[in-house]
Amino acid sequence: MPITRSIRGVNNVTVDLKGRMGIPSKYRQCLQELCDSKLTITANIGNRSILIYPRRYWEPVEEQLQKLSSTQTKGYMQRMMLSHATDCEPDNNGRILLPSALRKDMKIKNKCVLLGLGNRFELWEQKIWDDYRERKMKEIDERGADSVLEDFHL
Repeated sequence: MPITRSIRGVNNVTVDLKGRMGIPSKYRQCLQELCDSKLTITANIGNRSILIYPRRYWEPVEEQLQKLSSTQTKGYMQRMMLSHATDCEPDNNGRILLPSALRKDMKIKNKCVLLGLGNRFELWEQKIWDDYRERKMKEIDERGADSVLEDFHL
């Protein structure tokens, strides 16, 4: 499905004590147009973050997950992502509720970073994001940007 509106940017956000996170206002109209503000949130086990999909972009991902073998690593990914998948819509204040089990498993506490990645968001705990970003920048410094981007053409 082609992306007609893109979700992009880095945003500092807060998750309150009840587990609610406000969607930054700059995304609200876009989400209304993309999916009538219907979202699906789930675990991103590859890097301990939460994925937030406009529902229309989640549905093909869910279909792919259901086709995976249920053995070993792929089975674990399938179980985690499908079992944590929760449909939601922002409340009148633009907040979504992140389930407590999902917050616990992905180590989401209070100060977070919301990344807009084209067709989805990733929500990271601030310290985990900072550590990840620092590690990746160090890898790029050591290997050189050309080796990292060798198959990417601007």
